[in-house]
Amino acid sequence: MSQKEVTTMIYHRVKRSDLDSYREWQPRIAAACKEFEGFEDIQVFEPGVVTENDNEFVQVIRFQSEGLLKKWIESEQRKNLLLETESFTIGQPKLTFFTGLEHWFGQNDGPPRYKMTIVTFFAIWPLVHFLPPAINEVINIGQIGNEFLATVIIVLTMSYFALPFMCRVFRFWLKN
Repeated sequence: MSQKEVTTMIYHRVKRSDLDSYREWQPRIAAACKEFEGFEDIQVFEPGVVTENDNEFVQVIRFQSEGLLKKWIESEQRKNLLLETESFTIGQPKLTFFTGLEHWFGQNDGPPRYKMTIVTFFAIWPLVHFLPPAINEVINIGQIGNEFLATVIIVLTMSYFALPFMCRVFRFWLKN
């Protein structure tokens, strides 16, 4: 198994009539996941407006390595929690695994590269354009220091906020 950080996206199709049940269950599985060695992060994304055709909730979970993620995925604790979802979800959850930013777009069934490029541009351009001057106004640790700080903030913001947000905004276009 690789020692590279790995991300899994778990897609749950939730019955429209049972949204509250899923929302009550989700923090419990997140808490259980956090107890496992190598856990890094979990985020949950809901569809904007839940309909019969747009009812997919996505858990994005990161672990330090594939081996540690596999321990979580195959754990009895997770299996027991998944059994609870049978009454309020449709079908089995779908899992995908990634080792880079490609997890925001999907893998084999993801959008064309040009769409990913456009969405990435709209996510990163405001950060690159506005953040460095703002940092230079507030702090001065030299050109290299300020560039380093700006780059760290841009990368973290891209990974955790800007790209997930832009993927939600452009979801309708990315899926077509």
